[in-house]
Amino acid sequence: MITKNDYLKNLITDAFKVPIFDVQTTIDTQSLIDYAYELKNKSKGRVVSNVSGWQSNDLNKNLPVFDELKNTINKFAQDLHEYIDLKKGSLNILDNLWFNINSKGSSNRPHTHQGSVFSGVFYLKAPENSGRIVFTNPNKLIEYHFDRDRVNSFNHYTSSSRWYEPKQSKLIMFPASLEHYVEGHTADEDRVSIAFNTKLDYE
Repeated sequence: MITKNDYLKNLITDAFKVPIFDVQTTIDTQSLIDYAYELKNKSKGRVVSNVSGWQSNDLNKNLPVFDELKNTINKFAQDLHEYIDLKKGSLNILDNLWFNINSKGSSNRPHTHQGSVFSGVFYLKAPENSGRIVFTNPNKLIEYHFDRDRVNSFNHYTSSSRWYEPKQSKLIMFPASLEHYVEGHTADEDRVSIAFNTKLDYE
């Protein structure tokens, strides 16, 4: 027997979708954490989207300390490249990366990563209450068309945002055009992460 939902699935097209990829890796983070604090002690860093906290300048991605992470990013970036059906004949590879060390009271303003294909974050250290990463629905007017009290369950049709809790060794990747921000950090310990962008390398 065909249900009403089955019937409707044949009539409805999900016209626009946004992929957000997240995976729990087994990458050891201690050497990367040590390197992050070593750089922080030598440099004032830069201010881009960060409110308080510390962000490094772009890092030398060819240093041995980044080898395992770089290989992991390249693999999953290519998987995502193929999943959304980008053309073969080009590799989706790591372009640049940088450290973020966020202490209590810090956050990141809404932003995108212009000029890149995918962007992402890899968590090196993530205590509880250290700030969720929040993605904003590209349909920014959606909140004006749904009475929140009338929504039975928020999903990709009705949600204005989607968030992920930071977790040590977790990798999250998403289209660089997708606006995102990081909530306020309320933990006493630092959250340490690496943010990155990918680019196309034509064979």
